[in-house]
Amino acid sequence: MRKIKDILRLRHEAGLPYRGIANALNIGYGTVVDYLNRAQRAGLGWPVPEGLHERDLGRLLFPTQAVTGQRRFAELDFPAVCRELKRKGVIKLLLWQEYRQRNPDDGYSYAQFCHRYRVWLGCQQRSMRQLHRAGEKLFVDYCGGPTLPIVNPDTGEYRQAHVFVVVLGASNYTFACASWSQKQADWLNAHVKAFEFFGGVPELVVPDNLKSAVRKTHRYEPDINPSYQQMASHYQCVIVPARPYKPRDKAKAEVAVQIVERWIMARLRHQSFFTLASLNQAIRVLLDDLNQRPFKKLPGTRLSQSVVAICQRVNGWPVILAAAVRAPIAPVRSTCRRHIRRCMAGRRNASWTGPAISVPRRAKSSVACCSRNVIASKATAAFWRCWVMRRSMVASGSTRPVAVPC
Repeated sequence: MRKIKDILRLRHEAGLPYRGIANALNIGYGTVVDYLNRAQRAGLGWPVPEGLHERDLGRLLFPTQAVTGQRRFAELDFPAVCRELKRKGVIKLLLWQEYRQRNPDDGYSYAQFCHRYRVWLGCQQRSMRQLHRAGEKLFVDYCGGPTLPIVNPDTGEYRQAHVFVVVLGASNYTFACASWSQKQADWLNAHVKAFEFFGGVPELVVPDNLKSAVRKTHRYEPDINPSYQQMASHYQCVIVPARPYKPRDKAKAEVAVQIVERWIMARLRHQSFFTLASLNQAIRVLLDDLNQRPFKKLPGTRLSQSVVAICQRVNGWPVILAAAVRAPIAPVRSTCRRHIRRCMAGRRNASWTGPAISVPRRAKSSVACCSRNVIASKATAAFWRCWVMRRSMVASGSTRPVAVPC
C-alpha cells in the first residue's frame, strides 16, 4: 500500500515537514518527496475528492504504469520451446534470441527465460506412485559402478567382484551377495541365494535388462533368457523386466543399490579379502546390521516390516514369526511336499477360505483363520503356508505351530 492519502493529510492538514511524514508513516524521505511532487503536478490537494481510493490515486500519480493484473512481458510458449530443444543443435540462447526478435520491447531477459523454463519443466515431470503388496514383487539389480577387489594369495593378483542386490517391494527387506561376474551362472546362483535368504519365493521378479536376464529387450514383450525362464518356472514365479531406459520401474532396486554402496561396500573399502566366501561373510554381517537399522521416517526396521508383511500375506494366519525369523529352517515334511506337488500339478481353484493343508497328525492344530480370497498363484500359496508352519514350529521348539486368536 502506497499510503498516498496519509501523506497528503499529514502534509496539508497537519503541516508536518517531509522528514516528519517519513518518520510517522515509516517510509523513505525520498518517497514522500516524490509522492508530493507527483500530487502537485496532478492537481491533487486535501481533502481528496470523494470516491477516490488508493488504487485510483496511484493511477493519477503514476499514469504510465501498467494496470495491476496486466502482463508486462510477452508470455513464453513453453511447450514449443521444449519441442525445439529436442532438435539437434538447438540451444536455449538461440530460442531466446528468436523470442526477443518477436518481442523486442516486452520480452524477458535471457536469465528470466531460462529460469521460467526450468520452473515449467519441473512441473511437467509426472510419476505414478507404486503400491507394493506383501510377497508380490522382488526387485533385483547389480551395483553398476563400484566393485570389491579380491586378492589372490598366491600371485597377489586383484580380481573384481560384483555385488548383487535384491529388495522386497513392500518391506524394503534387502539382500546382497558378491559374485565373480554378471554372467548367467552367477546371475542364477545369486537368485537362488536370495530365495534361500528370504525363505520363500515372490510372485514377480523385476530385473534389469542385462543379457543374463533378457535376450532381446522390448517395451511390451521382452525375450527372456531361456535359462532364466526355466529357473522362474521351477520356482513358480514370473519374470517381469523393467522397461528399457525407465529406471523408475525398479526404483526400489535403484535405492537399494545406493544404500548397499554407501553402508556396505564403502565400509569394506579398507579391508582385504582373499576368497569370495570371506567377502560374502563380511557382507552378510553388515547386511544384518542394515536390515535391523531403524527407519528415519517410518516405524520399525526392514526386518520387522518383513515380518509384518509375511503375517499380512498368508491368508490371515495368526502366526507369531518374530522369534522365528533368523532361526534355521526345518526341513519340509514329506506330506507338505506331496501337497505342494498336488497343488502345482492339479488345476484347483486359486481362491480358498482356510488352511486346507495336509500335515502330519501331530502337527495339526485347530487354528481359526479368516475366510477371504488371497493369492492368485496356487503353488505360491501352498509354499507360504508350509513356510509359516515350519517357521513357527522351529520358534516354539515343539512339533505344534504357535498360534494366537485372530
